[in-house]
Parts: sequence; structure tokens; C-alpha cells
Amino acid sequence: MNHQTPDTPPKLVVLHPDFAKLQADVAKIRIELSMLVLERDDLIFQECKNIEMAYMLSLGALEYKVYEAECAALRLKRKAELIQAQQNRQEKVILSKIEDTLEREFAEYQAKLDKQIDKMNAALDRNRHGEPLTDAESREMKQLYRTIIKVLHPDLNPDLSAAQIQLFH
Repeated sequence: MNHQTPDTPPKLVVLHPDFAKLQADVAKIRIELSMLVLERDDLIFQECKNIEMAYMLSLGALEYKVYEAECAALRLKRKAELIQAQQNRQEKVILSKIEDTLEREFAEYQAKLDKQIDKMNAALDRNRHGEPLTDAESREMKQLYRTIIKVLHPDLNPDLSAAQIQLFH
């Protein structure tokens, strides 16, 4: 128990000599973390998108044509298999039923082709409508983003409210 009388002075907290250095180290590491988060986000949301756009513009159409040709070849091979199977069972070959079967079986391939077309269209839109920022605008955007990260990053500010954490995410 702490027995203090009015005559005894209150106990003072003595800080360890390295405390100020450790606080400075923590502040330095928090700044470094915010810079790394900024760099990561810049790579993910800018550089990767630009690389993907350049890839899709230069090779996307060729990649699509190759995949489309592979799908067509697989479909023809499967069609021949279905016709051969019906002939082996001495059944009447009904091409409309075979086509229906092929449509069902190759729906996944068609979905992949559609997804590839969507990626190519997105790259074209980004190329057509995405005017690059000037150096000054880019610096300003990075500075604003850095400020937001410093204020809202949970690792840098552990006492954030739930609304601030949600805003960060």
C-alpha cells in the first residue's frame, strides 16, 4: 500500500535514459512505414495498371487470338468425338443436339474469352481516357496521399476510431 502523508512529496516517474531515443526511433520507423505503404500503393495502383495496359495493348490481341484458336480446335475435336461415339453406338447423328452439348461444355471457355475481351477493353479505355499527370500534379497527389496515410494508417496511429479505420480500408 502506498502511505503518503501530507508531508511527503509525491513520487516522480524517472524515465529511462534511452526513452527519448526510442521515441525518436519509433517516429522514424513510422515515417519509413508510411513511405513504404505509399510506394506499395503506387506500384499496385499505378505502375501495375500501366504495365498491364501496355501488355494488353501490345500482346493482348495476340493472346486472345491464340486462346480463341485453341478453343475452336478443342471444340472441333470434341464434336468429332461426339459424332464418332454416336456412330459407334449406331445412333442417328443429330448435329443440333451435339451443338447444344458443345455449348454447355464450352461455356467456361467462352467466359474466359469474354473476360479477356473485357481486360483488353479496359486497357484501351485507360489508354484513351487516362491522361497522364504532370510531374507537379504527380508530386502533389503523392504528398496528399502520404498525408492521408500518416493520419489514417492503423500501424502509425493506434488510437484511431472505428470510422477512421474503415475510412483507411
